[in-house]
Amino acid sequence: MNSNIEEKSTKDLIERIKEALRNWYGTLSVKEIISNPILVAEIAALEKMLSRQEVLS
Repeated sequence: MNSNIEEKSTKDLIERIKEALRNWYGTLSVKEIISNPILVAEIAALEKMLSRQEVLS
């Protein structure tokens, strides 16, 4: 039973982190995105990492 609760809370936490990240990068201007490919790559890496964590949990 505890395992199910922990799994659910981990998934919920990952979802909250993903939502916060998306809310943040949703505020970036087009100019910021175009002029900063390193930032875009880091955002993509974070999204990928969070997606993997979702699969593992």
